[in-house]
Amino acid sequence: MESPEKQQIRIINLSSTSFYLIKLIHSPSENDVYISNAVRLDLRLASNQQTKTESSINFEENILKSEYKTNLNKSNKRMMQPTNTVSSLVSSFLNKEKKTVQIPKVGTLLPIEEFFIEINGQDIHDFDDEYRIYFGLAWFNKIDGKGFVVRFDNKLKYSELEVRPSFFISLSTIGNSPYAKFSLENMNNLCDKYPKRVFILSETSPNVKDNKYINFWLDGLQYMDYRLE
Repeated sequence: MESPEKQQIRIINLSSTSFYLIKLIHSPSENDVYISNAVRLDLRLASNQQTKTESSINFEENILKSEYKTNLNKSNKRMMQPTNTVSSLVSSFLNKEKKTVQIPKVGTLLPIEEFFIEINGQDIHDFDDEYRIYFGLAWFNKIDGKGFVVRFDNKLKYSELEVRPSFFISLSTIGNSPYAKFSLENMNNLCDKYPKRVFILSETSPNVKDNKYINFWLDGLQYMDYRLE
C-alpha cells in the first residue's frame, strides 16, 4: 500500500502529461491536494433554484478556466481546481476529448473512453463494482403517480437471464431537483416514441432483481444525463 505522500507524487507526475486528470468527489474539500491540469467532478445536487442551460454551462466552464489560470499565479494561496458535472463529462466524452478519470475510493486511473461503458449485451459479471458511466439508447416511460422508468434498448446478461436494463426516477426526486432539464414537464415530454441517449453514473454494476430484471440504482439526477438523438 503506497503512503499518501507517494500516492500524491504518482498522481502529480501523471498529471504533467497533456491529458487532464479528473478527480471525482462528492463535495469540494479543503484537504484536496492541488493537481496541475486536474478537473474534479462535483456530484453535489445544485443548492440554488437557478437552472443551467447548455450555454450557461459553457459560460461557467469558461469562468472556471479563467479562475484556474489566475490561481496559477497565486503561490501563497491554496489553488482551487475547476469542477465538472456529469453532464460536462458526458460532453467531453462525446467530443472525444483526451482526459483521465480517477475513480473515487479506489484511486484507479482510467482514460475517459474506458470510464464510459456502452450497454451492448455484456454479462454483468464482467463489470467492476466501481464508478462507471453506463450509456445507450433508452426510452422514458411514465408510471402514473410514481415516476418514470428509463429502459435501455440493448440488453445485458446475468447467467441465463438476458433483458433490457432499466432504472427508476421517482416523482419526489424530480420535485426536489433544481434542474430545468429534469422538470416534470420536460420528463413528460421525453415519454414519446423516440429513444434518447441516456447516461447514468453508478457506483456499482447493475443488480438483478427477482431473477427477472437487471436494474441500475440512481443516486440523484446529478448522476445522470440524456441527449436527444
